[in-house]
Amino acid sequence: MITQFFSPAETSSIPVLIPKEKLVAANSVVMTTMYGSLLIGYSLAGPIMTWISPSWLFLVCALLYLVATFSVNRMTEFDDKRERRISLTNLAVDVENIWNETKSSLREVRVNKRILSPMIKLFIGWMMLGCFIVLLPSFGESILKIAPRYVGPAIVLPAGFGMLIGTYILERKRVFSFASAINKGFLVVGAALIMFSVYKYYDGFFAARVISIVLAVLLGLGSSIVYISAQTSLHLNSKDHNRGRVFGIVTMLLNIAISIPALIVGGIADLTSPFIAMLALALIIFIYGIRLSFEDAPKTLPAT
Repeated sequence: MITQFFSPAETSSIPVLIPKEKLVAANSVVMTTMYGSLLIGYSLAGPIMTWISPSWLFLVCALLYLVATFSVNRMTEFDDKRERRISLTNLAVDVENIWNETKSSLREVRVNKRILSPMIKLFIGWMMLGCFIVLLPSFGESILKIAPRYVGPAIVLPAGFGMLIGTYILERKRVFSFASAINKGFLVVGAALIMFSVYKYYDGFFAARVISIVLAVLLGLGSSIVYISAQTSLHLNSKDHNRGRVFGIVTMLLNIAISIPALIVGGIADLTSPFIAMLALALIIFIYGIRLSFEDAPKTLPAT
């Protein structure tokens, strides 16, 4: 519940701190950091738990939050605080205002396709990431023959390099609209995941490991294009007075996207195998990318 207060604030504050022409670069840094921290955290949580007790792990997390608090506390010049006395009356009024503003924001998001479309794509992208994170340790151990503690360096580092390439493409060589870039990003991720999931069929090939590294780079590249383009679109298309509420809705959706589908995919992997679950995920993403590409294709006018 507490994260619902600071997560929307951190993403919606980016346009306040960064000029519009540098939003792609700023979102690149944010999304690369977030993506890397999630993958590294999920990959290393198990091995760390075997080395230290859970209580020490929670202490480390608490210290990291304190470091973040200290860093944010130095940004007071961007605050626009209103002094108000705390009372039950003011609290009741604030709760009512929040509820009314939330309903207003939901209505605006529903009718504004320039906000709704990237929001849905960002939700599906994070759902894809949550499923991949859950499957990665077991898939790496059973298919790639990599110990769980080495999955991070073997997959995360190449994926991080791919994200840097995706960032460069978006910032320096962007020739597509953000919507078109998102669609192509889904296609790249889906195709790379399909090849990744059938690794056992070319495991005996002498360059199999090199292929897996290249696929990890493509995964990072496609993912970064999806996340950065979608979030930058939300920043550009949402109004200043409503941006915090828009990203509040985004944060709620991302919490759902990263948890519930991941549990479902984990259950499928337990009932079948990591190979089946990864292949199903790859096909769904690839088919979704194809569908988006057809939607993005220019409509030809009938001959007169």
